[in-house]
Amino acid sequence: MENTQPRPNRLAWFEIPVLDFDRAIHCYTNLFDAPLKKENFGSQDMAVFTYAPGTVGGALIANPDHKPSAEGTLLYFNCNPSLKTVLDRATVQGLSIALPSTQLPSNIGYIAIILDTEGNRIGLHAMAA
Repeated sequence: MENTQPRPNRLAWFEIPVLDFDRAIHCYTNLFDAPLKKENFGSQDMAVFTYAPGTVGGALIANPDHKPSAEGTLLYFNCNPSLKTVLDRATVQGLSIALPSTQLPSNIGYIAIILDTEGNRIGLHAMAA
């Protein structure tokens, strides 16, 4: 029988591939002003973003089979209360801003896109610029 229970969120988990594990941890810790928790899953090194049970979680992954990319899937991180704060941190770190703060229609906030230290394209979203 198919599960027909509504799901509050289709996304359950994400992994961002990195080449230099410590450099990437430093980048994301400073970008979001929040620590990541180093873990090991078998032989897989991970740095897990803080998340509450039952919400979307994710991690940085150091695995030679997974390559960072500025193409393909684009994740948007919640940057509330202000996109500018996170973009300022990105600039201080010397990260490239691929799309500056851009207002979305219908009062759904602002987005920006940056390239992290590993070459991944990362989306940012907040309700305020």
